[in-house]
Amino acid sequence: MKQFCYLKILIFTVLVVLLTITPCFALKRVVPEATKEDVINKYLRNRTLDSVEGVWSFTVNGYYGEVAIVKTPSEVYKEWTYVGIIVNGQKSFGKIGEAKIVLNKTAIPGIYTGAYVVQANNIWAQQSLEAVNLTTTQPNVMQANVPYLGLVSFIRIDNINPTGGGVIGGTSTGTGFFITPAVVVTNYHVVANAKKIEVTFQNDYTIMAKVIGKDEANDIAVLSVEGLEKRVIPLTLGTTSTIKEGEKVYTIGFPLSNDLGTRHKISEGLVNGLTGLKDDPTVFQISIPIQPGNSGGPLISSDGRVIGITSSGLNSVYYLRKAGTVPQNVNFAVKSDYILPVLNVVGVNAERQNKINRTLDPITIMDIGKSAVVYIKSYRE
Repeated sequence: MKQFCYLKILIFTVLVVLLTITPCFALKRVVPEATKEDVINKYLRNRTLDSVEGVWSFTVNGYYGEVAIVKTPSEVYKEWTYVGIIVNGQKSFGKIGEAKIVLNKTAIPGIYTGAYVVQANNIWAQQSLEAVNLTTTQPNVMQANVPYLGLVSFIRIDNINPTGGGVIGGTSTGTGFFITPAVVVTNYHVVANAKKIEVTFQNDYTIMAKVIGKDEANDIAVLSVEGLEKRVIPLTLGTTSTIKEGEKVYTIGFPLSNDLGTRHKISEGLVNGLTGLKDDPTVFQISIPIQPGNSGGPLISSDGRVIGITSSGLNSVYYLRKAGTVPQNVNFAVKSDYILPVLNVVGVNAERQNKINRTLDPITIMDIGKSAVVYIKSYRE
């Protein structure tokens, strides 16, 4: 009888401990909203967003889920700057409104320290909050090595945060470049549906711009920008027929401008291939890292000519769902040959030049770029 009493006490003690500990590891409901759209409308739309905020998809063991990463919306996880809220997916991931990940910024842009809630063997009752670092590996892609699961990739899927650049509420940012003293070329997705477009030159002069030509299929837009004619030195368009795999190329732009600012940044890489997906002849495949904000920038050859517009990476969502993996540093630039038809339609004559027998160093390339490359901010509301 005495042993039975001890056993009951032991069981009671264990239950008390479990009841005390389990809530620390369990998913917690951090917002009252019960639908994905409600979460997006309340915590993401019509407000200033950091570069990590938005709706992200992830796949674990073949199961698909979605989280909305927002600034901490309640006191539940007040020690963390961001919370990833479940908005879609398998029941084992949690219910809408519950936290899946928590994050803080680090001193290194694009790297976040945090924790991820793991369900062991997809069993709801077996949960643990595992420490992770999430790293931005390419635009709109974050990855983390999660204990017991391995590599988990998060792909931004909501157009609240378009690939055109760092997102600032109802705006997006990107890059463009002058090809005449009053005409700027950029990606169409940087300025699509914009009610107002601002172009900033050398961080000093901000001018209103308007779209005068576009090619949505090839992601090209032509802007009219008046007032800087005496200050800019336009870039020269190059032909692409002589470009070969392995050639060194550069881009200049404004990646992650919310964190890194609006001073010009230069990146270097190679032409990996003369075609894109399924041998698409309109683009180059390049090894230059393309960060949010680089879109629309010039792809510059080593002789100083513009041979393309840096535009995008692989459709990471598609590859994540198809193969459970995210391609690394596979990016594309629209060939400069496809800019000319748009210019012809709007009656713009830009200088074009065949390959030049010279090799410029990165410092010279940067100097050339600073006189023509501009920061673009598009307002959609």
